[in-house]
Amino acid sequence: MLGISQQYLLAQIFTVGNAIIDFILETDWHNVVFWLKVASGILSAGLVYGIGWTLKKHRGVAMAMWHKSMGDAQSPGASIDLETRRFEHDEWVRVKKLWASRSADDKRLAIIDADALLDNGLRELAIEGQTMAERLANPDAPHLANLNEVAFAHRYRNELVHEPGTPMDPLDADRAMKAYESALRELHII
Repeated sequence: MLGISQQYLLAQIFTVGNAIIDFILETDWHNVVFWLKVASGILSAGLVYGIGWTLKKHRGVAMAMWHKSMGDAQSPGASIDLETRRFEHDEWVRVKKLWASRSADDKRLAIIDADALLDNGLRELAIEGQTMAERLANPDAPHLANLNEVAFAHRYRNELVHEPGTPMDPLDADRAMKAYESALRELHII
């Protein structure tokens, strides 16, 4: 036999159960389904908008990834947005002015900045690697016709930066700048 508290508990369970059954049987489900469809439509539209906004904000990375996934090497720099292109163009103009200078320090800085411009361009194309050398060696990197020259230019730049007092050889410096310019043009960065 059940005690009074147990009987009360069972009565409450049955009352709640009956209330749930009454709610289910008395509800106008056509109206509920309609509003659920409206809410899901609004939610879906918001999600589509969010995806579109995210892709627009990160178009450069998304397009580079798409080009890589499709094996499309026709235009590796096509995914870089207009603002980035303007900055890179202005930066290249500044590098060329430094290169045209008679000062050895300006020419040294031009080589360093050209290397940085190429490295930033590779990052913008979503090429993975901790260093520029790793990005150049990455199998997903766009194939450069002058890859050996770019590798030479990068080693020469590292020598200028990391070995103080290294004299700047005019022939090597000219070779490095030509390699950077060729690679930047080939990748449509400038």
